[in-house]
Amino acid sequence: MDQNILFHSILTSGKPTYSTIPSNPTMNITISKHEAASEQLDWAIRLLLDERAYSSATTLAGAAGAMLGERLKENSAHSILTISLAQKYNLDNKEVSDTINDFKNWLKHSDCRIKSDTFTEDIENIAIYTITTAIINFLTNNISLSHQAERFMKWTESRPEHPLQQINE
Repeated sequence: MDQNILFHSILTSGKPTYSTIPSNPTMNITISKHEAASEQLDWAIRLLLDERAYSSATTLAGAAGAMLGERLKENSAHSILTISLAQKYNLDNKEVSDTINDFKNWLKHSDCRIKSDTFTEDIENIAIYTITTAIINFLTNNISLSHQAERFMKWTESRPEHPLQQINE
């Protein structure tokens, strides 16, 4: 493509048409997966700590963690914690993984396991878990942590009970 963005629009007749809109090359920004994941994680932490926006924090941290977790495969934080919890409670890995991901999937998809329009669970701890697993994936990928990640870790240390402490008991 010659610096044009294909733009898809649906006319009232329901038939798609395509048009091109010239892009501004000076506005193009190159970003790596690592940079995008770092930005998502930082905003997830800000949203959790400063705004108590648990849904947005979970979605952004989940995206950041997944971007880096894909490289790690079975060594991702989610995979390791899923296996650990499944073994500890004698459960199926898939069931544990699905349960961990229920809120994140409910936020993103209409065809997830939770069919209700409402979700009742400790969504603060789900956001904390999701941010924590993203941070673990950053560290496992040898990516240095931002100020926001360090801020989050200090915040969790000050809490009387952290959701991941229960795994080690």
